[in-house]
Amino acid sequence: MMEEIASTASAVDWWARGVGFGALTVSLIAVGWNIYNAVSRDRARLKVDVEIGLLSRGQNYDFSMLTSTVTEWIDCITVTASNVGRRPMSLQRCTLELDNGKQGIFTPGATIRYGPHPGAVIDESHKMPKRLEEGESHTFYFPLDTIEELKEVAQIVVRDGTGKKWKEPLPEKMASAGEGTQS
Repeated sequence: MMEEIASTASAVDWWARGVGFGALTVSLIAVGWNIYNAVSRDRARLKVDVEIGLLSRGQNYDFSMLTSTVTEWIDCITVTASNVGRRPMSLQRCTLELDNGKQGIFTPGATIRYGPHPGAVIDESHKMPKRLEEGESHTFYFPLDTIEELKEVAQIVVRDGTGKKWKEPLPEKMASAGEGTQS
């Protein structure tokens, strides 16, 4: 009788150890997952997209028909900075970095003096700083008329509030397109 109780106690003991080991394994996996989230995901991250886009220079409004027509379109490099992280962040500036190391910085309200669109005003997209919450984005516009040599633009640099530089190279098709627009 004593041997039956001892063997039953031994089986229960091994079963309890198995359940305890399983609980410990699940706990360690949960702790690892929380550390991964805290280190890699729970921070501000910026995604930078560069494309060629259009910016309207002016509109004619017809109030009798409640319609408007755009009078002229300006070709622009559009730089969209998206906060894909979980923390808010501030954008300080967006610049065009040239091959020789110089940077093209645009300010709001500056006018285009040369090119086919003289007198066009750079929009308010360059008014800084901009605060981006989780999931928000902001688009900067660089009119192609203001860039003397698009083929010399090496990359786009967006600087955040901590001083970190988020770089995106200018796509090859834009650099080759810029060669054709030069006069």
